[in-house]
Amino acid sequence: MTADARQPARTSDGRYVIVNGRRWRATDPEIPENIAARLRSHLMAARRAVAEGPEPI
Repeated sequence: MTADARQPARTSDGRYVIVNGRRWRATDPEIPENIAARLRSHLMAARRAVAEGPEPI
């Protein structure tokens, strides 16, 4: 974590955040929060649908 404990560390280019030593893609700061929240909602719904789907052949 950085000095601000609410924000995870970022890579030098700002594209990734570091959480427990793992690199994760960061959210684009240009996307308004209301749109970002809606996109996250769609993403999580899609992940749930994949998890609940049929077993792969």
